[in-house]
Amino acid sequence: MQDSVQIFTFCSECGIANTVFAEREQLGKYLLDRQTVQVLFYSMTMEERQVVEGFRNGTYLCEDCWNNFIEETE
Repeated sequence: MQDSVQIFTFCSECGIANTVFAEREQLGKYLLDRQTVQVLFYSMTMEERQVVEGFRNGTYLCEDCWNNFIEETE
């Protein structure tokens, strides 16, 4: 069994924290830019992958805030 870690990131707009569990080896590869989030975390939902991206990039919008942002720009 692989070693899982819990990662979280905070929404840049509302401040709510979102958490996912990821395999340590896959996360390491992603953090080192060895592979894309879609390839390494193919079994995660799009929303879960966005948490992983936000963890690495430091910028994240939760699903509600993202939907509000899209509505405002249309």
